Amino acid sequence: DVTTNFGCTASIQKQITILESPDANFSFTTACANQPTTFTPTSSAGINSWQWKIGTATYNQQTPTHVFGSSNTFSAELTTIDNNGCVAVLSKQVSVPVPSIPNFNSANNCTQQNTIFTDLTPSGTDPVVSRAWQFGTLGTGTGPVASFMFPAAGSYPTKLTVTNESGCSYIISKNVSISNSPVPTFTATPQVGTVPLTVQLVNTSDNTVSQLWSVNDPQSSTSTDLSTQFSFSELGQYVVDLTVTNPEGCSATSSKIISVIVPSLDLELTSLSLNPSATGEINLLVSVKNNSNTPITNPKIAIDISGQVVVNETLNVVIQPTQTHTQVLTTGIIDAKGGMTYVCAELILDGDINNLNNKLCLNQESGTVVLDPYPNPGSEQMTIEWISESQGEVDIYIFDPVGRKVFDYSGSSFESGLNRIAIPLQGYNPGIYHVLFVSGSARKSFRYNVRR
Repeated sequence: DVTTNFGCTASIQKQITILESPDANFSFTTACANQPTTFTPTSSAGINSWQWKIGTATYNQQTPTHVFGSSNTFSAELTTIDNNGCVAVLSKQVSVPVPSIPNFNSANNCTQQNTIFTDLTPSGTDPVVSRAWQFGTLGTGTGPVASFMFPAAGSYPTKLTVTNESGCSYIISKNVSISNSPVPTFTATPQVGTVPLTVQLVNTSDNTVSQLWSVNDPQSSTSTDLSTQFSFSELGQYVVDLTVTNPEGCSATSSKIISVIVPSLDLELTSLSLNPSATGEINLLVSVKNNSNTPITNPKIAIDISGQVVVNETLNVVIQPTQTHTQVLTTGIIDAKGGMTYVCAELILDGDINNLNNKLCLNQESGTVVLDPYPNPGSEQMTIEWISESQGEVDIYIFDPVGRKVFDYSGSSFESGLNRIAIPLQGYNPGIYHVLFVSGSARKSFRYNVRR
């Protein structure tokens, strides 16, 4: 209703339609200093205009991207106008945290070893909650401390990405230099032996500046000398570690086992042959195998030439366990009185646990050569040896002092070369016995004295 100055009145009535205001709500990605933040309207239906004011910047596109140049709290305002000309305005506060300054270091930068990477990013109001490592194209890692093994020396780009509680991520990249690891080598002489055992250790590694010896003996012995000795007074196995460091600071360790043992001695004569020389002298070639669990030094060998002469010779050598040593003896045969019928070589080693493999013989005449029984006199066992040029049969008889046969043996399995049979003497009364050996046309008898 309206009224004039003269008191006249008039009225009019119209229908007014009130439309719904457009949606001005919006969202935005994590806001980080010097990184793009994207602002997105919640709805675009029926809206034909978006006007943004973010900080001091303005945008008129639907989804702008803004970069905050520093940390602070900024205002972000969106004005939307719909198809009906309705306007809506909404403002939000955007908090941009203080950025982290990522940093890291590396240690043990050596090939074929774990290089250790440690995050050194300072803590702040927006703490780091996760870390991602990228080692060139070779691999990845996570956590505040990561490790990676590089296969070869060189420079490798390494990237650390830290993500903070706010969701902001920051990256640092460095080239990490990897050096060759040293190759530790050393000698331990001897490595096996009996109590007391003194072992000489020598560092033979190349391009190293320091070394550390460590032994797991009761004293946990150590040394930093280039060459050193350790002594072991108790049986057992001991690990010796050598750790060497090269000029680049890389270290590596090598180990050997030292065995302090109860000796078990066994030398075996594996071959015997005659080598005639141009001067007419006959030399003997022997092969000796060490079946012991300890090295054998300067073993002796006895040469029996047809029972006419026995010569002892020392082999000036150290034979390691399982090793076979072959050499020509200095003893030479020029002539043998009455002709050489056989030659035998026998190893002499005190404490040998198996004397049956110490002796080999060569027959130098046709037929069979029979050696004197031993020991004579005897009380426990009589051993008879014979040298045959081929396989054949043998018969052995023993007669007591009154002529009664007390032992009878027939066999056909003996081989060419040296053969032996051991005959127990238990139950034999003391006295002079007669031993008869028969093989083909060879017949030989011996007197044998049994004692008690």
